[in-house]
Amino acid sequence: MSLLFPQLPDGPVADFDPELLEATVEELIAVLEEQDGGRRLAAAALLAAHGNDAGREILREGVEEDASTYVALEALRWLEDDHCLPWARDVLGRRLLSPFVQAQAAALLIAVGEGADRERGTAHLLERARNRTRDDDRGLVVELLGEVGVEAALEELEKTAAAVADPFCGAALKALARLDPEGVRERLSALARDGAADTDLRCDAVEALSILDDEAARAVLLEVAGGDDIVADLAQGLVED
Repeated sequence: MSLLFPQLPDGPVADFDPELLEATVEELIAVLEEQDGGRRLAAAALLAAHGNDAGREILREGVEEDASTYVALEALRWLEDDHCLPWARDVLGRRLLSPFVQAQAAALLIAVGEGADRERGTAHLLERARNRTRDDDRGLVVELLGEVGVEAALEELEKTAAAVADPFCGAALKALARLDPEGVRERLSALARDGAADTDLRCDAVEALSILDDEAARAVLLEVAGGDDIVADLAQGLVED
């Protein structure tokens, strides 16, 4: 989850103009009328992250432009928009296309589609999650499996989360926080408190605890926030949000 917006999923919005990231919904809606296409798309995506569909048409148009397909697919998933399902199917059928874009297309098929669409999206993400010969998109795929709730991924995610040397161990922990919160809670709490553990992994554990978002998880975050390192700073920021 983003530290800037409690309800904003991670994604390319992190690269947007800081001014827009801090803008109110009303200010973002005003940006939709500007001439700058990049700012309009960014505003539409940020509005979608807030659950506001004022930029829906801009996002639908953005799906068809190579430079904005990723952002548009992700934002339309947040809006649960099925208008672009045909485009998502087309993206998965293309070769030599960015695996990151294909991952977002698969996630849209799972989140919004039904039957064969969901099966196709699920199969794509599971195949990519199991592919350890190329790690370019695996971190994104692992997190998406949690975001869209693919229960069939539990075994693979648990395997990845158990492998501390796996570069996407932390991503798997965050995915498990969504799919199997009680099964992963104890490990997240222990890891977040372990000052001797890898800092990046501890940060992932802290973020995963914020995903649990209940009294027990917040108690651990408050405890960790009492420290004096970057992990404590992160925990403090999440508690304040």
